[in-house]
Amino acid sequence: MSPRRLRTADYSQEARDNLGEAVTNAREAAGHKFRPSFARAAKISPRSLDAVENGEAGVGGVVLRAIARALPNWDEDTPRAILEGNPPPPTVAERPEPTYPPDLYERELKTETERQIMAVKGEREESKWKIIFALREQAYDKGGRPASPIRQSG
Repeated sequence: MSPRRLRTADYSQEARDNLGEAVTNAREAAGHKFRPSFARAAKISPRSLDAVENGEAGVGGVVLRAIARALPNWDEDTPRAILEGNPPPPTVAERPEPTYPPDLYERELKTETERQIMAVKGEREESKWKIIFALREQAYDKGGRPASPIRQSG
């Protein structure tokens, strides 16, 4: 028995909207902020991509399979699975956000440089913390360990 022909018109508006949202999210996560660049990559017309992302009826299997082949973590069965109520596969971001240890964001001065940053006059405290956190992230990315808090002698 061969699988039924794939057409978005055979599914509810809610199912088509879910597919459209999944395609949009996956496209953007794959680095295609604008539809025309992705349509070229998928070898479909921008109008066809627009129809899918807007949940329109009447989009056929050829277009849906072309979109699926152009998206990371998708295969040719993914559009049908989403239309049938399954969750979309996880998106693949261009550059995943780094994960830093929570102590990088403690609001406790840990180095003399941090003390000097906080001593600058005319800047908001929140701006100073952003600078400090960015410096800590850079040091961590270079393989450095987060600094220990400054010990007060006394």
